[in-house]
Amino acid sequence: MIKITAAIFCVFSYCCAVQGVHVFWYKALTNGYDLTSNPGPSLPQGTIVHEGKIVTSFHSESVQYNDAGFMVGGGPGAWHGFSAGFWSINLDDSTLNGSVDSAFLCGEVTDGWMAGNAWNTAGQIAMQIGVADVSGGIRRYRGAENIPENALWINMSADGLYYDSPCLINGTTTLDTIFGQNGRLQGYPLPSVLDKRFRRIEVTNQVRYILSNRGNFGIVFLVKVGANNYGMACLYGDETCSWQYQPCGGACINGSDSPWTSDGNTVHLVLYGDIARTDKAERRDGASGNLKLSCSNAPNPFNGNTVIFYAAGNHSNHGSLDVFSHSGSLVYSAKVHGMGSLIWDADTMASGIYHICLTVGRNTISRKAVLLR
Repeated sequence: MIKITAAIFCVFSYCCAVQGVHVFWYKALTNGYDLTSNPGPSLPQGTIVHEGKIVTSFHSESVQYNDAGFMVGGGPGAWHGFSAGFWSINLDDSTLNGSVDSAFLCGEVTDGWMAGNAWNTAGQIAMQIGVADVSGGIRRYRGAENIPENALWINMSADGLYYDSPCLINGTTTLDTIFGQNGRLQGYPLPSVLDKRFRRIEVTNQVRYILSNRGNFGIVFLVKVGANNYGMACLYGDETCSWQYQPCGGACINGSDSPWTSDGNTVHLVLYGDIARTDKAERRDGASGNLKLSCSNAPNPFNGNTVIFYAAGNHSNHGSLDVFSHSGSLVYSAKVHGMGSLIWDADTMASGIYHICLTVGRNTISRKAVLLR
C-alpha cells in the first residue's frame, strides 16, 4: 500500500540557490514537529522544509506482500527479504535543481513485534540502492496530486516499482550495508528497547540523479532474498499521520512504548547543498533567511587540521560552528561571533567527508570538508 496526501503547506517561495540543510518531510510544519529535538531528528535551526507528498512502501517478492511504511532486511531465516521505496513530490519537481554535497533517508525506528517475529533484528542488511521510474504508478491516479493517502499500488511489478532489479536505472545504483539492531524480540508486556532511535541511509547519488533529470523517480532499497541478509530494520512511515500505539493482546505490538513520534510519520530526506528551486518551502521557524553568512575552510582536502573561516553577518551576531561526520555525528563545536577563523584539529578523526555548519539565529549554512590520511 502506498499512501500520500494532496496539500503542500507553504509560506515562502524561493527562486534562487539556497545553501544549507534541506529536509523533505510530509506535513513537518503543518503538524508542528520539533525538528531540532534530540533525541529526535536533530536538525539545525534554519533548516529549509519541503513538506509536500511523500510515499513510503515496502515489498517482499518471496511472499508477494506489499504494504505502506519502510522495512528492509532478511528477517529470521532470511527467506522473505523486504525491499523498500521512497518518493517525494517536492524532490521529483522538475524545477528543483542544484548541487548536492550529501543526502540521507532518515526515520525513527519502530520497535514492533508480530506473531513471533521482531520488526528489528541484529545482522547485516546488504542493499542495492538505486532510482526507479515510477511514472506508471503515478499515471494510474492521473497525476501525483490526485493520489490519496491510502492509495494501493495493485500490481507493483506491472509499473516497474521498487523491488525488481531490472527496474533500477543504469548508473544510479550504489551498494550499501547497514546493520540491524535487536529490538523487542518478544511480545507484550516486555518493553521496547529502541525508543526514540533514528536511522539514516545515504542516498547522495540517487538524489543527484533525480535533481539532474526530468521524470517521475523514486529511490529504491533493494534487498535480495538470502545473500547473508539476516538483519531487519523498520521505520515509522505512516503518511496518513494516524498511527496510535496498540499492544494487541500479546499477539502484536505496533511500535515502541515511548517513541518520539505521536502520529507515525517520520520517514524523511535530509539534503546538504545548494538548491535552486521554484517549489514552495519554508524555514523551520519561519525565518526569512536574509542574514548573509559565509563559511569555508583551507586547505580542503586536508590532513590533520584545517582553518575554518566564517562570517556571521556582523560583529554583534553570535552563533555556533559545528562539524558533523558523514554519518551525522557531532565531532566539533564552537561558539562564534562576527568574522574570524579557528583551527579544527582533526588528528584523531578518520578519513572521510565532514560537514561544517554555521548557525546564527534562525539561519544555517553548511560546507563540505574532506579529510585525507
